[in-house]
Amino acid sequence: MGTKNNQERVYELRYTGYLTESQNVFLHYGYNEWTDVSECKMKKLKTCCKAEVKLPAQAELNFCFRDEDGKWDNNYGNNYFFIPGVKKEYTFVEIVSKEPKEVKKASTKTQAVKRTTKSTSKK
Repeated sequence: MGTKNNQERVYELRYTGYLTESQNVFLHYGYNEWTDVSECKMKKLKTCCKAEVKLPAQAELNFCFRDEDGKWDNNYGNNYFFIPGVKKEYTFVEIVSKEPKEVKKASTKTQAVKRTTKSTSKK
């Protein structure tokens, strides 16, 4: 009981702003008005930088980006924020929920069972 509200959810952030030209880009983030602040190095891809963060359920993610030279992208001093279930679009940021692996496996097994049942009933 009540554990669902305490679960963390994993989100992938993709950043395509001007700092992607830098050698290293870091995601600087916290929750609910910048509590529990952390930072992680983002993985560089051809078209963007990406990082995964764990967000406590019902929490607002506050974030911005920096490079190794101390240049910041903080949304013109407003910082970026994300609230699960609330649509907010930024030009240079995409946030995608990552589904837990256990859920994917369970749905695949369910589909396989249904197919087997269908094919047996045809014979």
